[in-house]
Amino acid sequence: MLSPLFLNLSHNEWTQPALASCQILKWIGVYLCFTFICGVGLNAIIIVFLLQNKHRRSPIDIFIIALCFTDLLDAMLGIPLTLTSNLSCRWLYGKYLCYYEGFITYFVGMVGLYILTALSLNRYWKIVKPGKAQYVTFQTAYISVFLSVIAGLFWAITPVFGWNNYKLEGALTTCSICWQERSFNVMSYNILMFVFGYIIPLIVM
Repeated sequence: MLSPLFLNLSHNEWTQPALASCQILKWIGVYLCFTFICGVGLNAIIIVFLLQNKHRRSPIDIFIIALCFTDLLDAMLGIPLTLTSNLSCRWLYGKYLCYYEGFITYFVGMVGLYILTALSLNRYWKIVKPGKAQYVTFQTAYISVFLSVIAGLFWAITPVFGWNNYKLEGALTTCSICWQERSFNVMSYNILMFVFGYIIPLIVM
């Protein structure tokens, strides 16, 4: 069942003016333009290069391709909404695209974090524990990336269904999960996400 906040059309926070000066927001927009160009161009180049060199590919390349692909998705699907909103000095896209932008940002962010965690384990087994080198295979790399996507999808999609929610944050030109509320719903999500999406990966890495 979808979150009541997601279905509520009368919510008026989506038309609020930005909380920062327009000049600062425009500079942020220019920076995001640079980030967009580099994010799309450089990640695409790396992906194409690695895909074309199949005969030299190793399991670690699977992680690199997956990381570049998540960054490419964020640059192509997430940055443009925040970029144009900052250049316009307010959020332009209403509630549903706020949920979309928040979902994309959290999905690719969490997937990238989990892939880095799996990559750290991969390098640990290969370099520090050579006796476990049998785990460093293409199969384990593909499984690790798949599990990272599932875990990232879980944390990104549950706010749409009512466990926490997405809302405007900061200067009100970008969207994120709700951090400020002290309800059990919001705090339980934030605490568990902090533990399983930050503390445990940080310990592993």
